[in-house]
Amino acid sequence: MLGFSYLWIDALCIVQDDDNSFQMELSRMDEIYAGSICTIAAADALDCYQGFLQSRWPLSNQDCWLTVEGNVNLIAAADDPTITQATPGFCKLDGRAWVCQERMLSPRTIYYGEKHIYWECREKILHEKPRLENKDLELENSVSAMNVVSDRLKNVYLRLQLLKGDVGEDNREAVIRRNWHLVVSFYTRAKLSHGNDKLKALAGAASILKNRFGLKATFGLWLDFFLTELLWRSITPNGKPAKSRAPSWSWAALDDTCIINDYVMALPYEMDYYVRYPWSQRPKIKAELISVPPDIDFIRDLADITNIDPFAVRLRGPFQAVDWQFRASEHLANSYIITTPKKLRLEKSSDHEHNHWNFKPDYPVPDGLQLSCLLVTEYISDTEKSELYVIQDKQLGLVLTKLDGPETRYRRVGLYVHKFDSKCEACKIFTIETPIEEVQIV
Repeated sequence: MLGFSYLWIDALCIVQDDDNSFQMELSRMDEIYAGSICTIAAADALDCYQGFLQSRWPLSNQDCWLTVEGNVNLIAAADDPTITQATPGFCKLDGRAWVCQERMLSPRTIYYGEKHIYWECREKILHEKPRLENKDLELENSVSAMNVVSDRLKNVYLRLQLLKGDVGEDNREAVIRRNWHLVVSFYTRAKLSHGNDKLKALAGAASILKNRFGLKATFGLWLDFFLTELLWRSITPNGKPAKSRAPSWSWAALDDTCIINDYVMALPYEMDYYVRYPWSQRPKIKAELISVPPDIDFIRDLADITNIDPFAVRLRGPFQAVDWQFRASEHLANSYIITTPKKLRLEKSSDHEHNHWNFKPDYPVPDGLQLSCLLVTEYISDTEKSELYVIQDKQLGLVLTKLDGPETRYRRVGLYVHKFDSKCEACKIFTIETPIEEVQIV
């Protein structure tokens, strides 16, 4: 009836028990979904056996006007489409990590729910509820937040494919990384049935960066920007690290946690950014990358990784042992701080409080664990402009714990995010006296 000749169904078109077929089709997910007319999403289905066509009463999605005693109009409002079980981004289907790249790559998606139908494309999200006079603004407001989210995720594909070579190297990197950051953030919020699929379920989306820009990755981090790719952190550190499927420096080693990258979020979002905003903080790289691991493609089955030692990373930079503690905060769920004996002494004579919740753990940290910190980058405000603009100085680094064996062998535990006043000695963790050391992270 619609006139389309072909229908793609993952479960049927990919030979599920043939590794060669699976790997080949997995590398083509970007072509399949981006080249489609539309994708049909079974929004409420828990598995492939539940289907998407349900018996329902369509009038439930229409407002009903009633006339009482000739002049009084009452309205029986339809079901509120703001957040339903079929809403893009909130439905059961979008809780599956495999669906993230399909949603991003598909130019159009029709969400079939038990009671609601939604249309999502690269312009907006629409609900099937008819637009009635004086109700337009209310309906538009009800899905405005969803449209913002949809636009950002759906348009990643277009923004990357249409990126031109004359935008400047810094802006090119910012566009690539900020868009990829959106994908990873959405992806890591969702769930995987099998942790070893952590990279494979994102292979189609990653193919855009590989094919369009020639980038290479290892365990989900792009080698072209590897040093600052390490500066990811978990905003839901309730998961646990896998024992051997990925090195600790990769977010692929964690389950059940949403990932963001503070360095990427601070990248300039327009050309000539530092010219137009000269008081802005420019990041200064404080660590040096000594060696990088071999590239591991996204289609790699992490079940094959039995030894992570060959994938160690060597870094050199300001490094020191630190103390840490949990300090309760009514505003922060994970209120960890990192400090040093020298900083604690200076705080006693300081004229202001020092509540630096600067430790973002990857997972709940066991008591008594000895930690060290490696500084990777810092942002220091211009002295003159800092009096006119409220801009905090900031440092980013890796929080590590020593492993048995060689003295320089460590495992990642979290991220150091220190916001402070660089003119206050009691605020500082790292100083010019901090020793420079080389460490190995596995």
